[in-house]
Amino acid sequence: METQSRLTRHALAFWFGVFYIVAGVSCHLPDYISHHGQHFRLSGTPITNMMLFGMFLIVAGIAAAAYGLFPVRTGAKDLSAEYQLHAIDDARLTGRHWGLVAVLGIALIVDVMKPATISFAVPGMRA
Repeated sequence: METQSRLTRHALAFWFGVFYIVAGVSCHLPDYISHHGQHFRLSGTPITNMMLFGMFLIVAGIAAAAYGLFPVRTGAKDLSAEYQLHAIDDARLTGRHWGLVAVLGIALIVDVMKPATISFAVPGMRA
């Protein structure tokens, strides 16, 4: 029963962390939108109390979400006895495996294309 409450506590910490991060980023939006006339450039503008509060929420949210991702300690019970590894050398590849390979391939292509994409943006940034 205690393990279940610990699991719930970790899940709640994670989701509160996610909520705090979203709320913290949302606290920055009014200042960002108010600088529409300056092409959304906030450089050199003073930091408002709302932005400071948003930064605090983001840091607190990251800490809470990180805590929620840590595994639950179960005390003296050894979980390694319940954990078994099996060799899957002869396993068939299913549609989910091929879907994962496709997603990873697309992610690799996007990662490799970052320098090429930046090369298109640099002339505009220079101007």
